[in-house]
Amino acid sequence: MLDLISSKLELSGWSEDQNFLSKFECEEILTYVKSLEEGNAFYEGGISRQLNLQVNSDIRKSQIHWIENWEARESLNTFKIKLTDLMLHLNQYFFLPMRRIESQFAIYEIGGFYKKHIDQHSETKHRQVSSILYLEDCDEGGELVIFNRDDKKKIDKVIRPKKGTLVTFFSSQIFHEVLETKERRYGLTSWMRDDEVIPFI
Repeated sequence: MLDLISSKLELSGWSEDQNFLSKFECEEILTYVKSLEEGNAFYEGGISRQLNLQVNSDIRKSQIHWIENWEARESLNTFKIKLTDLMLHLNQYFFLPMRRIESQFAIYEIGGFYKKHIDQHSETKHRQVSSILYLEDCDEGGELVIFNRDDKKKIDKVIRPKKGTLVTFFSSQIFHEVLETKERRYGLTSWMRDDEVIPFI
């Protein structure tokens, strides 16, 4: 799968791959996410993670929780290991200097969305590769719109969330959007970065 993801990233800048995690692993992580939610561990998602974090409900409407304890569930640690393997493979394939992964759980309640945006900008310049792991299926709403790498107005694909599917793309190349949700949408978003760990960045 690592070679396949790499080749698709080279071809179009993004990749969609089913069964990155098993259904059981996704369900175990989802149960953990819901326990965090019940404990009020989520807060309104902003535009970046910097000290000048801005929350703009016209651009983004979702709840997030930054992952710090990867050992909380075995399946969560399995995901980190697999994603780290992917990061190291991409480093070798594309001669990239990525060094670490930051991740968050994201919950889109009914009516949630994230307008068209790109993950790497002046305040997030160390993000090189983005990924989204879907923790359950969504039958309607909450689709991920992937825009063409070269023609930013052209849509490459509209991806319906499917449990265990990993979507990967270059943070500086691919504009994307989360359409309004019709049901709750649970995911795990990650960024592969080329810097050391620095608080709040």
